[in-house]
Amino acid sequence: MLLLFALSGPLLASIDWRERRLPDVMTLPLALACLLALTSDALVTGQWSRWGVALACALGATLFFLILFIASPSQMGFGDVKLMLSAGLVLGWHGPMVTLLGVGLGLMIGLGFGLVQIIRRRADPRSHLALGPHLIAGVLIVGLLAY
Repeated sequence: MLLLFALSGPLLASIDWRERRLPDVMTLPLALACLLALTSDALVTGQWSRWGVALACALGATLFFLILFIASPSQMGFGDVKLMLSAGLVLGWHGPMVTLLGVGLGLMIGLGFGLVQIIRRRADPRSHLALGPHLIAGVLIVGLLAY
């Protein structure tokens, strides 16, 4: 699953960086591919409880980002919400704490980047910065450490 995310992550990050959007044509198939890989892994290993935890983590992360999107749609795109489907599955296989750490790290990287941009006067507090690349980085860093 992490391999799927690692292969598509750089392309998703570059699109978000350039266009400020995470396209459905990539985020939704990635989520489906991660779900299929997760299900295959559970079939082979018989670890259905991990499958359930990963699914719950994906739904929880997606719901959390949906709430953030609804609260402030001008500050977060819906692509970030859809990205959490696959991110939650990838990290959730290792448990809720790994999911929290990966998503939290991505948010912290994004916050740090935004603060640096404000300090450098390249952005102001109302600027829209791409969050996807930072979330992807957090998922990949924590995902690699978890494997």
